[in-house]
Amino acid sequence: MSASDFLRAGDAFGGMVRVVSFGSVNVDRTWAVDEEVLSELRGRAWFPEPGETKTVASVPESELPSGSPSVTLGGKGANDAVAAAGVGADARLVGAVGGDAGEYGVLETLEERGVETSGVRVESGRATGAAYVFVAPDGESHVARVRGANAAVDAALVDDALDVIRKADALCLQNEIPTAAMTALLDGLEPKGPVVVFDPAPVEGAAAVAGHPRVDYVTPNEVEADALEADAVADATVVVTRGADDVVVRRGGAEAFRVTPPPAAVEDTTGAGDTFAGALATRLGEGVDDRTAVEFAAAASAVATEAVGAQAAMPARDAVEAKVEETG
Repeated sequence: MSASDFLRAGDAFGGMVRVVSFGSVNVDRTWAVDEEVLSELRGRAWFPEPGETKTVASVPESELPSGSPSVTLGGKGANDAVAAAGVGADARLVGAVGGDAGEYGVLETLEERGVETSGVRVESGRATGAAYVFVAPDGESHVARVRGANAAVDAALVDDALDVIRKADALCLQNEIPTAAMTALLDGLEPKGPVVVFDPAPVEGAAAVAGHPRVDYVTPNEVEADALEADAVADATVVVTRGADDVVVRRGGAEAFRVTPPPAAVEDTTGAGDTFAGALATRLGEGVDDRTAVEFAAAASAVATEAVGAQAAMPARDAVEAKVEETG
């Protein structure tokens, strides 16, 4: 990507709400595992907790389940962008992929899903980031990820993208790229720039970004919320997702309100949190109030759990609005 290419893309922002996701791109390998296999995996040092995304240096091939996994595209940055595009945003992705991206059709697939990708840099000497996803019988996912090309996201990429990001209505960040790059981006934003939504997953080291004064919303799940110190996110609105339980919204450390997610026939929770973040950013970028945005995001997440996969399960706006209407 050249700076001029991305600036031209920014000039072509459409009339829809403008959402930029600055984050990770992965190739996901997913196994559906039974309780016996799950029990064996729990003994591995690299294996994450239910609902957790855990960064690891590598995943030993010898410790993976037998059988071929399904291979799909993911990464929280890419997922947020696809989710935003699905519910009507003019969505752009800024990040990095490896020299193997063409083998998996990474950029082509993202474009097909409505995401503008001229802000994605190809790192020919690296592999695209990888995620190893294990879906339990109850639909809960355990995600181990290897950073790959995501580790190459740096200040130079920020410099190329900053002018376009400043024109956005909302910005999605996730903790799957280097902290230094996110901090450089946040430092470069103007006070009245885009609404910033930060997903602190994986939670290790997330406080450094969550506590930045330019972050407006932090969207942890229960595991991540417990790991974050309250004073680390004192300036942001914290939106805690809790699966099928109420979403808890906190301001200044105190509970502000709750939203009950609509019922869902859960098949797979992979990507549900990313769907929530992308939908939330879209509605906040449209200027709606917090409750309306959270209700919409909770409905989008619920719809996403009713199908298998991450990006492939992310819903269109009409499906989300229908789910909202079902619950009144």
